[in-house]
Amino acid sequence: MPRKQADKKSAKSAAIRLLARRDHGREELRVKLARRGFEDDKIAAALDALDRAGLLDDEKVARSYAAEQLARGHGPNYIRAGLRRRGLSGQKPVIPQEEEAASLRALLERRGIDPAELTDLERRAKIYRFLLARGYTRRAVAAAMEGRDNG
Repeated sequence: MPRKQADKKSAKSAAIRLLARRDHGREELRVKLARRGFEDDKIAAALDALDRAGLLDDEKVARSYAAEQLARGHGPNYIRAGLRRRGLSGQKPVIPQEEEAASLRALLERRGIDPAELTDLERRAKIYRFLLARGYTRRAVAAAMEGRDNG
């Protein structure tokens, strides 16, 4: 947003509009407001006001993001990287092993993959690498590929 337009709108109202669409962390909001041309001091004041009003909760955003990504078939490593990209690297949502295992099983089921039927070592290795790339831990992937729970 050009500087002239940013001056006409308040940083706080722009932040509220962003929060109306979905929850954002403090750092993510700061970056988005800066891209829209707001000055750093106005951004800081707006974020402080939103924080005092209880509209910013980095921990809640991190938990919500983690749950959403688990449901989409991504593991803890992917989730941690996503939190870093969103400026939430200080938030460490605990992902229990049984939730990771359930997410992994659901992903395999959606993809029509039955680890018990994977007898070709090359295909098995390809699936293993795919699951690691989705951010699942080696322990969870090994357990799923062996057909046992990781709880």
